[in-house]
Amino acid sequence: MSLFRADSLDRYLLQWAWDSGVVAMDKTYLIELVRDVTPLWDQRDKNYHNSNLKPKLWDEIGEKLNVTGKY
Repeated sequence: MSLFRADSLDRYLLQWAWDSGVVAMDKTYLIELVRDVTPLWDQRDKNYHNSNLKPKLWDEIGEKLNVTGKY
């Protein structure tokens, strides 16, 4: 079982933000928020495979960033 390494996660999130046109967003803050929510990226987390929880977690991150979107 492989996990995202922190630097790989950073690169992935920055690439997503750039590709999706989210250029005004504080990308560093986005990375910090996602790092704090381990069910989104850590396969060892008991909620990693909880497909009902993940959209809610992304919505919470979106609220903190004042953006809307879909998981």
